[in-house]
Amino acid sequence: MAPARAVGGDLYDFFPLKDGKVGIAIGDVSDKSVSAALFMALFSSLLRVEAKRANNPREVFRQVNNHLLERNETGMFVTAVYGVLDVSTGEYSYARAGHEVPILIDPNGRPFTPEQGIGQPLCIFPEPEIDVQKVQISPGHTLLLYTDGITDATNLKNLRFGLERLVNSSRLKNVLSAQELCDQIIGDIQTFQGHQPQFDDMTLVAIHRRG
Repeated sequence: MAPARAVGGDLYDFFPLKDGKVGIAIGDVSDKSVSAALFMALFSSLLRVEAKRANNPREVFRQVNNHLLERNETGMFVTAVYGVLDVSTGEYSYARAGHEVPILIDPNGRPFTPEQGIGQPLCIFPEPEIDVQKVQISPGHTLLLYTDGITDATNLKNLRFGLERLVNSSRLKNVLSAQELCDQIIGDIQTFQGHQPQFDDMTLVAIHRRG
């Protein structure tokens, strides 16, 4: 995570669930600075509470959405992906609420984008459309979750880093660990930006299954 200001409105989180499974989330609040950070802290707390109650990511988002609507006096909203990773099988079952679609990178660096349905942000509609999908992370594969600050990063020529550069950056470094991959992709983006000020928070999560 690389915030655009002293504090940011992005989130990533990992937490243990029952039966050896892991909850993995990423999110992005519609604003920046302190107000966005406070809203994201509320979202994060609610997500953890509801994730302990239900293994269904769609239901988790629906309950979190209800709580947020009761407490939102700022007009902000949040996009997010939350899913349950079965560590033994590599299956990641997730819900997507208006967020960027995950990217699966195979051992040869080839990208695969999972199917997607309608996914609306949380804290706007009483009953938002939630996109529910499953993706299989096979040995040697890496799943990337990211916020739009990653692909929307621009340089002095006003060119976007974009999805293609993100995939290429992942392809060149697919033999690294998940943490090293994240660190080096962020480094690639910062090199691409040069002296252009960072406009948005950048957050990246890599889930790598060793071959």
